[in-house]
Amino acid sequence: MRFSLITVLLLGGLIGPLAAQPTPKIVSVFPSSNTLPSNTLRFYIHFSEPMQQKVSASYIRLENSKGVVDTQAFMNFSTELWSPDAKRLTLLLDPGRIKRGVNSNEALGPALVLGKNYNLVIDGAWPTYEGKFLQGEFVKAIFVEDPYRTIPSLENWSVTELSGSELKVNLDRIFDSALLKRLVLITDEQDLPVMGEFVLGAKQRSFTFIPNQSFKGKFINIIIDPRLEDIAGNNFRALLDSAKGFKKIDPILTKQVALVP
Repeated sequence: MRFSLITVLLLGGLIGPLAAQPTPKIVSVFPSSNTLPSNTLRFYIHFSEPMQQKVSASYIRLENSKGVVDTQAFMNFSTELWSPDAKRLTLLLDPGRIKRGVNSNEALGPALVLGKNYNLVIDGAWPTYEGKFLQGEFVKAIFVEDPYRTIPSLENWSVTELSGSELKVNLDRIFDSALLKRLVLITDEQDLPVMGEFVLGAKQRSFTFIPNQSFKGKFINIIIDPRLEDIAGNNFRALLDSAKGFKKIDPILTKQVALVP
């Protein structure tokens, strides 16, 4: 009896935590908007746990409104684009289907056609690194709007609020969510970096920067690395799908903003 009681207590201590472990799931997919340009280049899929790699092609598909799967929509890499912790997959639509005049585009047409509806489907049978399965099938509905055919411009970003404690900026289009946090720098009057947190707004059309310490002085600077891309792969110097003879520009990469007294 004593042995049985001890066994039950030990098993209870072990089984309880195991039973309480959450089911693996897809945390988010960026861009989060359901309305996307026809030349959208990449998606980021965030998982709650490390996933098994080199199998994504078996568990991700792009379907049109009739459920027909485009088997050649995505780039087929020998090495997939995972974050070091295996919780984020970068998924690229085939650039050859985006660039006009390229063989893939001529033969197959674009993966996303203007005015059409699609579903990005992620199968719930995809195993995690530990062999568990996702919470269920994930479906991202997509409606396709006009492509991004112009170079991004910092002049088209508008500051909606700037106080000592935060900076809010509206963007002119949807930008790459990972690059936006890495390639935008805030500096003070002495051109010194201001440390803080970038928080993406709804549908990645805005961001809020919250400094670790309150802004000081009369103004701050928003500085852009020209490699920052919108979701169609256009950066501040060139288009992904540029016309023949297109010349790269020398963009304005700093925006000075006055602090509210």
